[in-house]
Amino acid sequence: AELGEKAAVIVTGGYADIFAGASARIDHFDPTLTIDGLCLVYQRLFPDVSQP
Repeated sequence: AELGEKAAVIVTGGYADIFAGASARIDHFDPTLTIDGLCLVYQRLFPDVSQP
């Protein structure tokens, strides 16, 4: 309401699937969103480090 439009609700993490199945307000479920974001930050900070 404060934003003037509906905000998207995204759940992520180990227990996100429990919440995703229990709420009609959740728009997107991504179990690895947080860790994927951390990997992107690391890759941008250390572009010369080889990936396993």
